[in-house]
Amino acid sequence: MDSPMISLQTLTTFQPEAVEIYLPGYVSPEKYQVERRVSPDGEDVTLALRRVALDPPYVKHFPPETLMYAAYARFIEAGTCLGAYDDEQLVAIAIAEAQEWNRTLWIWEFGVLESHRRRGIGLRMMDELAIRSQNMGLRIMLVETQNTNGPAIRFYRRAGFTFDALDLTCYSNNDDLDDEIALFLKRKVT
Repeated sequence: MDSPMISLQTLTTFQPEAVEIYLPGYVSPEKYQVERRVSPDGEDVTLALRRVALDPPYVKHFPPETLMYAAYARFIEAGTCLGAYDDEQLVAIAIAEAQEWNRTLWIWEFGVLESHRRRGIGLRMMDELAIRSQNMGLRIMLVETQNTNGPAIRFYRRAGFTFDALDLTCYSNNDDLDDEIALFLKRKVT
C-alpha cells in the first residue's frame, strides 16, 4: 500500500516533461491475440481475445511527438486531470477529458513512476477519478491501450475496467491481426 505522504490533487499546470517521464513506453511479457472467425456465408463474425505469452517480451517506446500536448493542456485547464504527489514530487498522472455528449471520462494518458508502482497509487487514482466522474454526472470511464500492453491491461482490469471494444485499424491501415490493435476498456461509475 502507498505511504500516507501520497496525496491526490487536480493537476493545474501542464508540464510536457512530466508526461514524457511518466509515459515512456512499456515492456510486456504477454499480449492479447485477436482471433477472427467468419461463418461460411460471411454473415457472422466473431472476434475473440486470447492472452498469449511472448518470448522475447514486446518492447514499445512512445516518442514525444506522438503525444497530444495542446489537447492535454486543455484537459488540465478544464480541471479533469489528476496527479499523485509524494510530498512535492509528482509521481503519477492521469490526463483525462470529460466528454459531455456521451457522459464519458476518457482517460487519455495514465502513468505511475516505476519507483512508485505496486503501492496502490494507481488504484487510488482510478477510484478518485470514478468519484469525480460521478460528481460530474458522467456514467463511464474509458481507457484505450494496445493489445500488446499486458501490464496496462492487467492494471485496468484490477481497477474495475472490462473489455468493451477493439479497433483493428486504429494505428495503421493494415488490419493484420499480428499488428498492434487498440483495445478499449470501460468502467461504469453510475
